[in-house]
Amino acid sequence: MRITEEQKRILDSLVVERLRENKEENALEFCANENGRDAWRQLGINRKMGECVFWHCIVPKLMKVQDEIGCQYVYLFAADTSLDGDLANYYKVALHFEQSATLGANKPQYDFQCFFLCQEMNKLIQGQNEFYEYFNPDEEETELV
Repeated sequence: MRITEEQKRILDSLVVERLRENKEENALEFCANENGRDAWRQLGINRKMGECVFWHCIVPKLMKVQDEIGCQYVYLFAADTSLDGDLANYYKVALHFEQSATLGANKPQYDFQCFFLCQEMNKLIQGQNEFYEYFNPDEEETELV
């Protein structure tokens, strides 16, 4: 089921802040705020906070960059040290990033043990549209879970 107007209003009220800046590596870190998880649950949104921030707040900024200066791919380094690759799998499933056999990037020492994942910019709009279109699980989907 498509996102409701009330849910859209809640997402519009999100504020994305930079977590901290790593001065040594000139890198920015973003992550979910652990202190906000309880408040997020109380909103009754069945999506993860990070997924909503990515599709609703970050993707529009990435599209603006593409419009203004052009870019073909967006990439990230997933800091996933779990045995099952939980974080990397989350990026692949929820945010549509993928490993590439043909693309790569020079990793700063700071990201040395991280997984390189990327996504074509042209696929971001499709992913964002799917995010809004299937924001709420259908009754049939919840019965299967």
